[in-house]
Amino acid sequence: MKKQYQFFLLTFLLCLFIKCSFNTREFFILEKINLYNDPEKNIQIGKDLMYYDYAELIKDSLKIVDPSYLQNISWQEFVASDTKEVTFRLYLQNKAIEKKNELVNLFDHFITNKLPEYKIKEKIIDTAISKGYYYIKLMNQQDYDSIWKQRDPLLEKYASKEQFINMLKERNTIYKSSAHTKVEGRIMYNQIDNTRGDFYSIYYGADNNSKEKVTMEKTNSTYKLLAYQFAVPK
Repeated sequence: MKKQYQFFLLTFLLCLFIKCSFNTREFFILEKINLYNDPEKNIQIGKDLMYYDYAELIKDSLKIVDPSYLQNISWQEFVASDTKEVTFRLYLQNKAIEKKNELVNLFDHFITNKLPEYKIKEKIIDTAISKGYYYIKLMNQQDYDSIWKQRDPLLEKYASKEQFINMLKERNTIYKSSAHTKVEGRIMYNQIDNTRGDFYSIYYGADNNSKEKVTMEKTNSTYKLLAYQFAVPK
């Protein structure tokens, strides 16, 4: 015990003469995710919440763009191994702690308002998932004209018909479809690029490690294709 004390004292004295720095970290449990009796459904919503672009949310809402703040902010969906209880946590360290009140309030407000949407729009999300699978099937079948006919008008803001179809053709030259594709994430927006609407992005993962993201706008009972992204393993 004496040796341990002497070592600590020596370290403390050294820090008086040289510049010592210690990482400081705090975490905040913002919300318990318990919308359903089925733990697996709550776990899925926890995963969904990880797909939102919180970096952009921070920049837009709090005007924090300094990397020394942003790189010290992280978040996690945490699943207790024994109870399967799901919580959403915010982690701040070093300089980001200076903004903890603003950051905690921002994340808490976002998550608190987003959670009820998943329960209210449960059937709509399920339909969006099915529609996303449908668009992927059309891509695999190279039925480009059918896809274009079901596009969202906003898509033409980003790509012409020729550009979009060429992208899908390129996709089909390098992408190998899989019989086993599952949903990994589901997110909802009420605005994209200053255009208000009812938007859904569904993230799919295949057993060959390919990833796909289908973004749609719901208008009345239709789900128009707005964007498509994919990634294949190298």
